[in-house]
Amino acid sequence: MRVVQHVFRRGAVYWWRRRLLKKAGERELAPIAISLRTRDLSKARTIAAHLAVASDGILRQEEGREVLSAVQVRSMLESVARTHLAKLDRLAALETADGITAGDGRSSDRIMGWARRLQASQGIAARVGDAERGVLAANGLSLEEIAEVNWTLDLLRKSSGGSFPRQKLMALLEAFRAPQGEGDIQQAERIFYRGQAAALLSVDRRWSGEYREDDNLIERLTLVRLRDLA
Repeated sequence: MRVVQHVFRRGAVYWWRRRLLKKAGERELAPIAISLRTRDLSKARTIAAHLAVASDGILRQEEGREVLSAVQVRSMLESVARTHLAKLDRLAALETADGITAGDGRSSDRIMGWARRLQASQGIAARVGDAERGVLAANGLSLEEIAEVNWTLDLLRKSSGGSFPRQKLMALLEAFRAPQGEGDIQQAERIFYRGQAAALLSVDRRWSGEYREDDNLIERLTLVRLRDLA
């Protein structure tokens, strides 16, 4: 079961608790607790998500913090994609040596890429419904591959315990000097999935030899050599 931040049970009812406001003359934030008035965890999770976003706004006003900037979002996305792309290049080399065909490798990466892309939009609990089947089919996935995407999402959900490693997200935000409120952490999770998905879905690069960075390599090397001789 996925851990819900700031939510706890008091008797049979779920409550939300967070350090949020400063009392007069005190430096530390004082906790506030709000009854969510529900015994249903899924409803409590939804209400808690709205409270987390609202409380982040209050904290930013109290502490003068800003939301993630467009530059920070783009930089984090590029960093995750670059790191994952390098990992996939190494993995593809090993898989090829083990006899994995380009067709199988391309299909496997495409399945995982779409699983990550759906998690970027729906969170760790993402599933393939009718709308998602339509999107996947429109992007060229076969019925078998669509079923594999759903199976992969289920496997990822179970293996993660229903939550993304929080420290990894905090480290990503810290690396780009970004705020680390609850909403920022949730946004970083989606950025992480988007970056991984972008790397995974670049299947032509790994499996069809479309190395765009190599296209003008000799020309660039020649220009550097001529410059050095000048």
